[in-house]
Amino acid sequence: MHGRVEMMSATERDQALESLSGQKRLLARLVFSTELNLTEALRLRVGDVDLTRGQIVVTDASGCAERFVDLDPSLADRLSTHLEDLEQQHRRNLENDAAAVDLPASMQGMFPGAESAWVWQYVFPADTATVDLRSGSRKRYPMHPRRLLDILDRPTAPMSRVQEPVRDSATRPAPLSDLENLA
Repeated sequence: MHGRVEMMSATERDQALESLSGQKRLLARLVFSTELNLTEALRLRVGDVDLTRGQIVVTDASGCAERFVDLDPSLADRLSTHLEDLEQQHRRNLENDAAAVDLPASMQGMFPGAESAWVWQYVFPADTATVDLRSGSRKRYPMHPRRLLDILDRPTAPMSRVQEPVRDSATRPAPLSDLENLA
């Protein structure tokens, strides 16, 4: 995920999960229990999730498969429910002309209407569609990582920290007043 999250202990992860709900909780569980980092999880598309096999296909920026990640069965069930809810939202978005997403560069222009197809939708979309500066059309992008990181960075309980080593007086810098007396 990001450096802060990778350093979290199991207890800290449990506490973080307790403070989350909905889509953010599912996203955190996915990152905590798989090999995915936060960016990979946010870029997941519906077509990358194979609930029958209990796997996620992680793709690179060009849309090519990089690796497969296994899903815990309980996580697969929650992901299935999330995708069902998301599909209903997608249908409403189609009616409001707010269902388009950006496609991998290799796919752009190849299949008309693909940017609104269910299979290309993000598993963790942003709450609202925004105007794409290049095309001027409304598109839905993935949730921004800050939405989750801000919550995880809140101090809910003492977090484990790296302790600074204790220095003896020979390596400790002298106070400025002592240095002025030497001159």
